[in-house]
Formats: sequence, C-alpha cells, structure tokens
Amino acid sequence: MFSNYLNFLKFLDYLRNYECLENPYFGDITTVSSDKNGRFLVESDELMLNFENIRNNIFNYHKIKPSTVDGLYFNFDKKHMILSLYFVEFKGSKLSNLSFSYYFESNIIPLIDEQCGFGDDCPINNLNKRVLEKMLDGYSDKISNNLKIKPFESLFIIFPKICEEYANENGLKYSIGDFYSFIFEKIRCHLIVVYKSGENYINDEKTFASDIRDKYKVLKNNGVLNDYKVYDELDFKDNLLKDIEEFPFSFLDIIIPVSENVLNETKNPSKFGSLIKEKLDVNLSKIDLSINDSQKEMLRRVISQCCMDYINNRDCRINNF
Repeated sequence: MFSNYLNFLKFLDYLRNYECLENPYFGDITTVSSDKNGRFLVESDELMLNFENIRNNIFNYHKIKPSTVDGLYFNFDKKHMILSLYFVEFKGSKLSNLSFSYYFESNIIPLIDEQCGFGDDCPINNLNKRVLEKMLDGYSDKISNNLKIKPFESLFIIFPKICEEYANENGLKYSIGDFYSFIFEKIRCHLIVVYKSGENYINDEKTFASDIRDKYKVLKNNGVLNDYKVYDELDFKDNLLKDIEEFPFSFLDIIIPVSENVLNETKNPSKFGSLIKEKLDVNLSKIDLSINDSQKEMLRRVISQCCMDYINNRDCRINNF
C-alpha cells in the first residue's frame, strides 16, 4: 500500500479530512494540548492530527486502549528532503510533579523527619529512613514509563491499525511488513515532549527533563526513533511551532494535486523542473493562501522529491493508492 511519499501524504490527507464528530482527527494545537479539563499547554491556531482522538475512535470498543502521544505533524528535512513524522506529547502538569519518586523525596521523607524524626514516639518507629528509601528505589515513575511507552505503542500498535482500517475502507492490499519497511527505511520518526514550565522550574524541571531524555535512548538506539527532544512550552514555540507555521498541514492541498498533475503529464525527470513551476503557480493562483518565497521554494522541492520518489517506485500506480 505504501511505496512512495506521495501515497503516504494521501494517507495523511485522508486522516486530516476524516469526518468524526465525536473525536475529530484534526484540530488546533490549543485543543490537542488540552487536558481533560480543557486547560491547554500551548495556545496556537496551527493544526496537527489529534492522535489521541484517532486512538479513541479506532479502539472505541476495546476495554484496554494502547497508550498514545497527543499529536502528529509531518515535514520534510530541508537538507535531504526526507519525510519526517513528529509524534508530539503535551504534559500540562510540571514533569517533576508527576513523578512519584519526586513527590516521595520532596514530601514523604521530609514530613516524617519533621514530625517525629524516627524517634521512639514515631508512629512508624518500626521502620527507618533506609527502609523508606529502599521502598522508593523499588518504585518506577509512572511519568517515565508512560512517556517511554507512548511513542512505542503509537508507532507499533495504533499507526498500523489506522493503516489497516484505511486499506479496508478503500479496498487496498495491506501488509504490516510492508508498512514497517516503509516507515523505517524511508521515514524519520521524531518524538517531541512538551512540558509546563514555571517560576521555579529551572532546576527541578530541567533535571527531570534530562531524566526523561535518558529514557528514550533505548528507543533511539534500537531504531524506533530517529530523534527525540524535550521542550518546555516556551522552547516549543521557538522551535517546532515555528516549523509548523512555516510548513502547515494545509500544504497537502498543494503538494498532492501538483504532484499528480506533473506525473500525469510526464514520467521524465528532466521535464519535472519547468512543469512543477508551471503547475505550482497555477495551483497557488486558485487557492486563498498567502505564502512567502521561502515557503514556495520549499513546496517546489517537496513536490520534486515526491515526483522523483514515485518514479523510483514504478510498481505503484498513482491511481491505485
């Protein structure tokens, strides 16, 4: 089902336009970054796939649902023009506040020290501080485990299930082996964790963020992720959010039809350059979208890459996605 970038972008476009009133698949970052109480972490009108809503719909009748990241965004690496997927997890609470060990160390042990000092009249005098600290060592932080599991289950459980349902709806041949081959051979997968900063976050939060980064080494070292970054919400706005603003999901409305128009007219790569410029100008004249010169150049390069990638995968027919 997947053998080239153009096919995969059509699949992302299908998800973007999927009609699901209860769990919309596509939404603004303000909504995607909101918790169950409607409190958002990042306020932005920029759009991305709501991966949690996709999970909820796909696994609607399952008692146990896999863990998932919150959002999904795509882009192309500017240097090599490699399609990249960004799995984004928003943590509206401070990372350290979600850590059991942080709470234990910061509250339980100091409280006991303060209240009774482990003396004879201490209500837990049959225990000692070393026992409590040993108990602490035996616990694994929920936040650490969840953040490690989410990208894994998103990529290995949820994504293949979405593709399978898409294939079934459209009468397409689907192989999970082919899916993994495409994902790991032709796409770069990135994880972005965004956490809440605060006035006193500098030491505790950055230390804990560093611990979170360490949890992902095993995923990167084993080829599950190509890269991972942990940002507070301010850093996120200065980094990935700017990329989303520069290369929004709406560019699919340009990339897909222009690529198809070019490929319908020629399969000769030597003719792609002038034809892409012509078709891109025509497309942009018909839509209400303001883009700058750098965005237009990026679109031209992406369309060229999609056309070349299609030519290098002749087993796939453009009308048989």
